[in-house]
Amino acid sequence: MRDLTASRIPAHSSFLMLVFFGPLAFNGAIHAAPLKAEAPTALLREARGVAMTIDDRAERSTALDPVVVAQIAIDPSAARDTLRLIPKSAKKLDYLTALAAAHAGSGNIVETERIYADIVVDDQSSRAGKLAAANALGQVAIAYAIMGNVEEASNTLSRVKERFPKEERLRIVSTATATLVDAQAKQGDVRGAVQTALTIITDNPDPLIKIFRDRSEKARELQDILAGLDEGARQYAQWGMMQAQIRQGRPRDAQVTASSIKPGPAKVGALMELATYHLSHGTKPLALVLLQEAEASARAMPSTATRADNLQHIAANMATAGDVARAISLAKSIEQDGQRRATLYDIIKAQAKRGEFAGAFNTAIMLKQASPRPELGVSDYEMALSEILMEMVKAGKGTEAKDMAATLQDADTRRSWLYSGIAAAYADLGRLKEAKTALALAETEGERSARRKELRHIADNIRLGHDPPDQSRFRELSKIDADMQRGLAAIAKGLARQGDLAGAVTVADELNHPVPKLDVIRELSTLHAQAGRHQHTLRWARNLSSTSEKVFALVGIATALSPQAGKHKSKPASQSPKRAGHN
Repeated sequence: MRDLTASRIPAHSSFLMLVFFGPLAFNGAIHAAPLKAEAPTALLREARGVAMTIDDRAERSTALDPVVVAQIAIDPSAARDTLRLIPKSAKKLDYLTALAAAHAGSGNIVETERIYADIVVDDQSSRAGKLAAANALGQVAIAYAIMGNVEEASNTLSRVKERFPKEERLRIVSTATATLVDAQAKQGDVRGAVQTALTIITDNPDPLIKIFRDRSEKARELQDILAGLDEGARQYAQWGMMQAQIRQGRPRDAQVTASSIKPGPAKVGALMELATYHLSHGTKPLALVLLQEAEASARAMPSTATRADNLQHIAANMATAGDVARAISLAKSIEQDGQRRATLYDIIKAQAKRGEFAGAFNTAIMLKQASPRPELGVSDYEMALSEILMEMVKAGKGTEAKDMAATLQDADTRRSWLYSGIAAAYADLGRLKEAKTALALAETEGERSARRKELRHIADNIRLGHDPPDQSRFRELSKIDADMQRGLAAIAKGLARQGDLAGAVTVADELNHPVPKLDVIRELSTLHAQAGRHQHTLRWARNLSSTSEKVFALVGIATALSPQAGKHKSKPASQSPKRAGHN
């Protein structure tokens, strides 16, 4: 299904692009007089003003990115003004569609239509512009549906469909249709809601499932509707009925319903959901029986891709339930190499979370044998090893994790990656002394200083148009630099949580890549302000010597003080990034 993701922050630079920022600075003495508390909206407008003082166009655009993202969430009316300052680009279209979604979510039809008009005026010649307009028009339909105007929502949705051939399968059509289904059902038009839900059942069966889950009190009407559905739709309706039975505390009836569904994706989904229920309630033997039944249904699927996807989820649940041998056997049966490796990785994660570390390392060896080593980035095998070591730290086995990391240093692993992960896990637990000690096992402060000087020298030569004389050395230094980022970032954020902003800034200074460094500055500001020190954080931010850093810091403070603060919590650094080759 095609999608124009409206909320992503665009990537800015390649992995090997080295641009170095000067140290973070407290430029001048911090004023002793307390500052008046600032509203998040005012802080974001201040950040926008600071960003506009940047002369370099690319740096100014990078600085405006977090401002507009935060304003879309906190101050949508100001976001539209900020977007006028951003040149025409695919990135701007992304932001405009995200802003349309923000207005639609609050039922603001007028503003959503205004953003749609902005997109039409801005770009209707490129495919990206047409996709953005379709997304924004879909958001207009959503706004109408949220406000209960079913007729206008339906008419607007028809206009979206007319813009692209049916084969395009725009995700906004599915999203808007689901909202329309909700509106119809809330107004008591259950049959109409079902008919609308059927138009997207191939791409998104959830609206139909939801109807049968949430309206169990209308059992007779639902049974009549069920009898009129074709076999494919009936399976998803039965899944919804099973969900209702679980909610009502009737797991036996739910099992009968799930087992009665004919083999296919709905049966697999229902059985896995019921198995998860039993896992959470301590009945693992029954959960395993249900997962085996789900496996049999998945194997009957004609689509290789769908079959592999379902088997991957079943295997991960089997490992979580404790039947690792069966999960591994299932993983080995998957035909596609990438999906098979992904399944083994999921099994390793499940074993590690259960504390089965020896078994997880054994499974990791299988992953190593099946995984190609990427020239850049981290291999699946290294990701899995780091996952296990971090879970060991969380389980109170940090010493064992460090000892194990020392034994894993061969041609297929990098100690900088493993020890940085261990440091991140310690930092997330608030054990910053141990985090620093673990990071030093990868690279001492002296070694890091020497590496940064060498990289800075290479970066200066690149800016002058000279290629690095030793490409392999350059790649190795770049890999180590990337590996160390998560450990350094986690320690910096841990210090900010504990109120040590100066210490956090000192650690952040050791990050070389500009975009991750700016993101860390924003997160440090958020965490320090959330710790009840927002006036101190604000004084620091306003005195930063780097304009870009000042912008990111102000955005971080605004985020911390906004009503949506709980939605912007920093992801623990010990949560590994996506594996190489997987989206």
